[in-house]
Amino acid sequence: MSQGALKDADALIWDLRDGWGGAQPEYLDLFNARAPTMQVTDRSGTSEFVNVKWRKPVAMLVNGRTRSGKEVLAYGFKKYRLGELIGTRTEGAVLAATAFLMASGLLLLAVEDVRVDGERLEGVGVTPTIEVQAGAAYAGSDDPQLSRAVAVLSGS
Repeated sequence: MSQGALKDADALIWDLRDGWGGAQPEYLDLFNARAPTMQVTDRSGTSEFVNVKWRKPVAMLVNGRTRSGKEVLAYGFKKYRLGELIGTRTEGAVLAATAFLMASGLLLLAVEDVRVDGERLEGVGVTPTIEVQAGAAYAGSDDPQLSRAVAVLSGS
C-alpha cells in the first residue's frame, strides 16, 4: 500500500459479500493506525516499507452470505470502529467446520464452537452500522451497497 495501485487511493472499500470464510482476525491489523510503519534502506539505497498500515478512510461491505471467518472480520471492524460496515446482517454461520466431499455434493460438518471476544455470533450474525439492501442483481452502478460506501467515503 505504500507502493503500487493503492498508494494514491483516497479510500478503500473492503467487499466481504458472498464470502465463505477462511479469514483470520489478524487481517484487521492492516487498519491499526497506532502501529508504526518502518522504512528500511539497505547499503545500495534500495528502500522498503515494513509493517505498512492503511491510514485512510475505509468501509466494509457485508451481506447475508458473508460467513464464518469473514463474520469475525466484520465483527472486529465494527467493534473497533475501523470504518462503516455497510450492507445487510451477516449469515451467522461461524462454527468451525470440516468439509467432506460426498457423492451428492459438499457436506460441512460443525466441529468446534467459536466465540469472538466472548460473544457467540452463530445464528446471530453481525448487523451493519449502515443497513442497505442489495439490488436484485448488484453489479457496477446498480449496486446500492457499493454506491452507499462510495458516498460515505467521499463525504456525499
